[in-house]
Amino acid sequence: VKTKFDEKFIALQARSSDLSEITTRVRLFSADVAKFEKDINISLKKLLPTFGEFVTGLNTSTLDIAIKAESKTITSALNTLREGTTKENAALVGLPVADLPFPNLTRLGEAIKQKRDETKASETIKLKYQQQKKAIAEIEAAIKSIKAEIMKITEESIPESEKARAECLEAYCAYITVLKKEKSELEKLYLPLQKNLQSGTDTNKRLEFEARYNYEIETHAERGLSILDRTKKGNFKDKQGLKAALEKFWSNAKKETFYADKIKEELSSLDQQFQSYEGKPRDVEEQLRAGYGIQDFYEWLFDPTSIEVVSTINLDKTDLYLLSPGKKGIVLLVLFLQIDSSDNRPLIIDQPEENLDNLSVYQDLITFFKDRKDYRQIIIVTHNPNLVVNTDAEQVIVADYDGAQTPRIDYASGSLENQAAELPGVELENLEDGIIEQVCKILEGGETAFDSRKKKYELSSKNFKN
Repeated sequence: VKTKFDEKFIALQARSSDLSEITTRVRLFSADVAKFEKDINISLKKLLPTFGEFVTGLNTSTLDIAIKAESKTITSALNTLREGTTKENAALVGLPVADLPFPNLTRLGEAIKQKRDETKASETIKLKYQQQKKAIAEIEAAIKSIKAEIMKITEESIPESEKARAECLEAYCAYITVLKKEKSELEKLYLPLQKNLQSGTDTNKRLEFEARYNYEIETHAERGLSILDRTKKGNFKDKQGLKAALEKFWSNAKKETFYADKIKEELSSLDQQFQSYEGKPRDVEEQLRAGYGIQDFYEWLFDPTSIEVVSTINLDKTDLYLLSPGKKGIVLLVLFLQIDSSDNRPLIIDQPEENLDNLSVYQDLITFFKDRKDYRQIIIVTHNPNLVVNTDAEQVIVADYDGAQTPRIDYASGSLENQAAELPGVELENLEDGIIEQVCKILEGGETAFDSRKKKYELSSKNFKN
């Protein structure tokens, strides 16, 4: 239809153009004729002044009227093609009215423009569709890849993770088993000593060897908090809460004497507390500080190095490390002598009073020394006369230093029974001191320490002179 319109429109425009060309040629010819007549008349006036004017008689009015009428018809036809009705244009282009979907070129152009716009929109939609189709294909490929990864995780990673976790639990239990064996071996190792102590003096019986488990919960909790981000949601945001959970785990495990199944149960329970929050699942990795991963978490949770077996000696149920320095000295000295109970060689002890108090010496060591000196010579170097007197030393050597004399050190020896001998005509205060008097001087007001021995040794009154 458009072709018919175009052919008719072009034909009319060509006809109009041809008429315009004829009009132009006639106009130009008329101008040439007018010039010709002008030139001839100028010449005739010079040559034939009486002739008048020469006129060719060219008349274009009829042609002009015909061309103008035809141009008007063509313009009208062109206007009809542009703006006319369907019926007018059907007759003009020689087509049935039913074959014209549009009445004129204007409407046809608008329809064509609309169609082109629709086609352009369709192309845009098509392009977008292709882009979306490509994006969908990429998403589908990504989804497929993720599904494959999920399947891999489900089929491989999760079982591997569970396997690794189970291996960690087994290794943890194996470590605790080793500790149990270590504790048992320590108890066996020290059993003879324990029996020996229980069959000894009252002081010995107060001593008790102990091997026990020691769990550094404080240290373990601090290490755990160092990898946890307490600003994120989780069950453990403070040290006390984490310590309480670790203490519960340890307490429950100890109750069952560290059976492997119980350890696994308690550790799994502790692990679950990290994997949930307010009744909902909670990813452990989302609770960790930046730079830490799930491996760091489980290396901490399943790390048993905070647990060890320690051995100690208790005195009256009190740990050696909690005793006073004097009590510690007593315990260590008793242990040393008890371990060497079968040794008959002389024993030299240098200044035990540096670590022993007088009360401890009297209460705990007197009987012990008295028992040992029956079969073993004991030599004590001391500044504490209480130790000398209370152990009933058989031989006392008193060293006296005087820098103004030569030699500077004087030695006097004898038993505690050795006292100042009364001499006729010698005043009491001028009597030469015996061993007992020298010991009393060193004792610094300790005369009462000799009250119980006054009758035994029949001490002279010089010992008690104020």
